[in-house]
Amino acid sequence: MEATSSAELFTGTPGSSVLGAFNPSTASYQYFFVTLGLVQSTVSVLINPMTIIALFKFRVINRSRAYLFIANQSFSDFILACCHILRFVGQILRWHNRALKATIVFSWIASSSGLVVFTASVATSLAMGVDRAIATWKPMSYKQIMTYRSTVMAIVIIWIVTIAFNIPPILYQYVDLIRSGQFHYVINPTEVFPAYYSTYFSGPLMTISVIGNIVLYAFVWGGYMKAISKADVSNFERRVHKTTRMCIITVSLLIVGMIPLLILGAIPPQNLDPDIYEIYQLMYDVTLMTSIIPLYLNNVMYACLQED
Repeated sequence: MEATSSAELFTGTPGSSVLGAFNPSTASYQYFFVTLGLVQSTVSVLINPMTIIALFKFRVINRSRAYLFIANQSFSDFILACCHILRFVGQILRWHNRALKATIVFSWIASSSGLVVFTASVATSLAMGVDRAIATWKPMSYKQIMTYRSTVMAIVIIWIVTIAFNIPPILYQYVDLIRSGQFHYVINPTEVFPAYYSTYFSGPLMTISVIGNIVLYAFVWGGYMKAISKADVSNFERRVHKTTRMCIITVSLLIVGMIPLLILGAIPPQNLDPDIYEIYQLMYDVTLMTSIIPLYLNNVMYACLQED
């Protein structure tokens, strides 16, 4: 596994974004974004376990099956934040031309794990949307349909399918690059996939999943607005409304942070002209930072929207 040379590291060629090489002409803002990313990711790593512990310790998890999905979402956010920290630390080492072989390994671990968790996060938000759709449109049948067992099984299936969806192509790409002697530092996380896989399968599927989330939560919003317009509402229905409102807000934050990154991540930076690339680089760094915000902000929303 050959480390990248210093000359290659310190040029402003495509790949010199926050996740790539160091560009002296944009040093100030690159350091700013990496520092900001590390701070946000560290906050996410600290706050998500607190949310999970609180859900179980105070038995909030028993109020609605949606909280099981929220716990799973918080776990996904925790792992994703750890991946960001690993990548940012590797980036700093790479800028200073230290431990270059280790930074390559860091980039692969962070990218591979990040893609798995990102997929699980999107799937969890979809499952949570189905849960809320049932709760708002069929509140009297909710407990019979969304049992504790079925919810746990849904979460287990999410992780099994997510791992099956990501790990085989990642291993294939890893073995292929090792055999060809082209094992390299990963700039764009989708580089851990074979090019055809991300272009024709994972990319379109993730786009469809995000669109599915938008459509589903629009449906949930319609049911929520219809439900709160009723004059006579039971205590159970009132709790359902509050939980649904919380899920709509938090998933909306997740989707808003996700869409720009998905769009820019689908653009191969190596095919851009240098002048256009500088704009792409700044936009990618900004969208990466905004995508980290829901990892910790959603925990604040969970706490603020609770009755107690």
